[in-house]
Amino acid sequence: MTNHRIWPWWLFVTATVVVALAAGWLGMFETILAFDTTMMSIGILAYYIPATAFIAVSWHRGWSQDARSYAVEIPEKLGFLGTVVGMIIAFYGFFGKVDFADPTVVKQLASDVASGVSTALFTTAVGIVVSLCLEFQTHILGERDDYSLPSWGQVGGAEFPDEFGNVGRVNVVPLMEKRYAPPAE
Repeated sequence: MTNHRIWPWWLFVTATVVVALAAGWLGMFETILAFDTTMMSIGILAYYIPATAFIAVSWHRGWSQDARSYAVEIPEKLGFLGTVVGMIIAFYGFFGKVDFADPTVVKQLASDVASGVSTALFTTAVGIVVSLCLEFQTHILGERDDYSLPSWGQVGGAEFPDEFGNVGRVNVVPLMEKRYAPPAE
């Protein structure tokens, strides 16, 4: 069991929770709520909690690194989807008949563009930050050591699992000494 990787992971997760609480105390979430009209950023932030649990459980059970990679990519993709949605919101008003002579219409159009661009930027930033935090978690945990085969330097007295999961001790050093022994004089 590789418990030495759990503590740095736990420290990082605890630090992200503390940073999130500090951000909430400083009013960052209210800013996101005010400027992200789609609320996709809040959904991406909320995704962090079950994704962190999934990364920990999948590592503990020895699942493939690919499963954790998918969990890492989802917030990034959602952030980029928010970018597209934000740009659609920003430029939606340009597709209709716009009277640029009327200052109230131009002001409303500028407000819509600003709202869409802020949505695009917030969702992209939140998606990338959450994705990077999840990627760092998977980097800390890595692959399970007890599920991997030893390197050639460890073969002299290593334990190899067979196809049924049973572990047997293999000692190849005496075999190598016998085969490559110098010729008898």
